[in-house]
Amino acid sequence: MKLIYTEDKETKRSGDLVEVGDKILFADVDADEVVTVSFFRPPHKPSSSGKVSVKYDDGSTTEVYVGVIGAEWIEREDRSKGITLEEAMARINAIVSQADAQFNAGDTHATFNKQTIDSIRF
Repeated sequence: MKLIYTEDKETKRSGDLVEVGDKILFADVDADEVVTVSFFRPPHKPSSSGKVSVKYDDGSTTEVYVGVIGAEWIEREDRSKGITLEEAMARINAIVSQADAQFNAGDTHATFNKQTIDSIRF
């Protein structure tokens, strides 16, 4: 898993890795200020985005979601890659064909009824 910038920064380009020590312009509540990336932690669950700590010139720090600095985690192992629409349709068609074959063989306990099979056939 890698943390990358999703937008151009002062010294970084979109797609560059976020590294401890990076100096970036941070749009704070009070004013825009250059801060230093001091720490980041990956997401703790698939729906999480992870956090990054930034350090101000006065030594204070704040922790924000990675999206606040224009970054995101890529190559995440904790999220399913999913399947394509074509793969999903192929799986559905296989199930429908199997159920249709069961009906044609006289199996009255098949998963779908004939009307359902005909309505979802591609």
